[in-house]
Amino acid sequence: KSDREIGLVLGRGGPRAFLYIPGVFKGDLKCRFAAVRREGQGLTDYEAYFAWAELKMAPPEKGKVMPLNFIVNENDGQGRGSWMGLTPGIGEAKAPVNFSSFVFVK
Repeated sequence: KSDREIGLVLGRGGPRAFLYIPGVFKGDLKCRFAAVRREGQGLTDYEAYFAWAELKMAPPEKGKVMPLNFIVNENDGQGRGSWMGLTPGIGEAKAPVNFSSFVFVK
């Protein structure tokens, strides 16, 4: 399985990261939060770093193509109120075929 889902959440206990690999793994993701800032009720900013090994995959190589997408959910504990994403393929259904592809150059 090559798909990965990473979640970043700021809850009552502070920031938390999780990793989900469909049919393979679901649990906490070891990462370093460099900054998590919340401004009122309208903006939360995350800076998080994690090693490729923590994603249970080999590091990328120059020229490798990787489909990638992200969404931001608005959820204040009552379920998702709204979301926005880079491309279709997550919010409305899990469909990686719709993701944009990026090429590693370094």
